[in-house]
Amino acid sequence: MKSSTVRKRLLKQLSYHDRRTNSLRLWQYSKGRRAHGRATLESATRIDGFYANPDDAFAEAAVETRLANEIENPVNQFMARIGDAAFVLTDDQPLKLTRYVFMLFQRSRARRLAAHPLMDAKAAAFESFLSNEARVRVNCEEH
Repeated sequence: MKSSTVRKRLLKQLSYHDRRTNSLRLWQYSKGRRAHGRATLESATRIDGFYANPDDAFAEAAVETRLANEIENPVNQFMARIGDAAFVLTDDQPLKLTRYVFMLFQRSRARRLAAHPLMDAKAAAFESFLSNEARVRVNCEEH
């Protein structure tokens, strides 16, 4: 499944109309590469198998559906009106926006890539701790 890490509605607000293709496009920037304006809304932030689970072929679709229902759709109900001067946030909408922005961050490629070195550091710390029997014994006796 090709998971879009940023919702199409948000990307549409940042896009421009390309006369040559008669479609909406985005400027895409990558470190060490030249920027280009050929990215489609569907492909700009898409990551194949972002939530894939090799043990469960349907897990990714279930996660995407749940994220849509619980986080994206509640924000999409008022997102288009946010720029309106007459729009007033209700008490629960800031929390919905916070969850939405947090989800966008968690879905980013940069966040995904940063997870690997972090997990390696955690694993090394656990291995170091567990290799010291005296330290493990002291912690077990304290708890």
